[in-house]
Amino acid sequence: MKDLLSVRKHVLDVGIPLFNQRAISSSGISVASWIGDCGVALEQQGREGLAALTVRLLATGTESETKRELARRMDRLAATLSLEAMWDGVQVEIRGPSSVEREMISILFDVISEPAFPVKEVERVKGRTEEALVRERQMPASIAERTFLEKLFPPSHPYHRNPSGTLKSVRSLKRSDVVEFHKRNYRWGRAKLVVTSPFDDDVVLREVNELLPPVSVESGPATSSPAHSQVSRQGGFYNITIPGTQQVEVFLGGEAPSRGDPSYSSLRLANEILGGRPVLSRLFQIVREQSGLAYDADSEVEMLHHGGFWNVRAGTEKGSVEKVISLLLREVHRLAEETVSQGELDSIRESFLGSFPLHADSPESAHSLAQEVAFFGLPGDYFLTWPDELRKITPRMLRDSVTSSYGGYKDPITVVAGPTEGVRPKGRK
Repeated sequence: MKDLLSVRKHVLDVGIPLFNQRAISSSGISVASWIGDCGVALEQQGREGLAALTVRLLATGTESETKRELARRMDRLAATLSLEAMWDGVQVEIRGPSSVEREMISILFDVISEPAFPVKEVERVKGRTEEALVRERQMPASIAERTFLEKLFPPSHPYHRNPSGTLKSVRSLKRSDVVEFHKRNYRWGRAKLVVTSPFDDDVVLREVNELLPPVSVESGPATSSPAHSQVSRQGGFYNITIPGTQQVEVFLGGEAPSRGDPSYSSLRLANEILGGRPVLSRLFQIVREQSGLAYDADSEVEMLHHGGFWNVRAGTEKGSVEKVISLLLREVHRLAEETVSQGELDSIRESFLGSFPLHADSPESAHSLAQEVAFFGLPGDYFLTWPDELRKITPRMLRDSVTSSYGGYKDPITVVAGPTEGVRPKGRK
């Protein structure tokens, strides 16, 4: 168990960090990923969605292989490539049988280093992105979350933006934009490699060193991150009417600290109590089970590089919106202003810690922990010592963390989206 949650940091011959984690041998699966500092934060105004478009196009062929040839090679290996653009970076991940780990890592390096970006593929992926953006306009949950983030974070902040961009910005993107973004921002010197493998560290280290193509390790970004202005300190009520929909999405929240804040562990545990823990959480029990006012109800706290946010949400019907908002606000206030009982804290904590070792059961979920270590610069034994840190949290510590760190909890930004004509709960501006 300790081996499976421990992450060892090495430095490759060219100076790039490699984070290695032992995979459970019986699974026969290896996972490798490239984490680059080239996400939404590096997009220029009017080029929103460029980071996501660039990373999605990595799977459409390289200088030496067409899209079809690359797909056939992946099929032969029974390997899968995953591509994700985040606000703070991108992740390119490949996973498959450990018996072909070396060839999988070779593919990972090929798609990062020598993508072809065929014109037809650029237009095809742009078209699929536009279709997804149009669909989002009819999805209450997506609209509510996007409105919340746009109201909380100013336009200069990367978290204000939809990583997929806007219809206008995506339609304006050209292949030359993609090529230039890749050339300027896919810097190996600002990247991290993460490998979850059943093989010994020295084997993986030698394997990666041998496969790594000739790369430049310049560390400075070619473009500057935008100024990250302070978030909105004011609440407000926003009603987004979406004709033809049935369910209403209620979404409210505010600012949270960045990932390095000392309150991180307390806030994670507080979120489990509020709405993060399935079945046991307060929102599930009170809003859904006892009151029967919501189809679902939960919460989350996101703490990232450039700040963060907390939110609670519920799916309900138009006639229940006012009651649902009242209950959600009441539970947020109660978490921040009343001390949770020791019994409730212990119950939620042990449930959370009891499910935590399940991450080690699959290389894919274990790899996500190793990615977190690499992405946030955490100690390699972080997930070995974190349970002990969580057990030290007292009810008073938990309450104080929420009170001081849940920005705007007394007057959060509140969004309702769906068939909500005329909805305006009492006391909301």
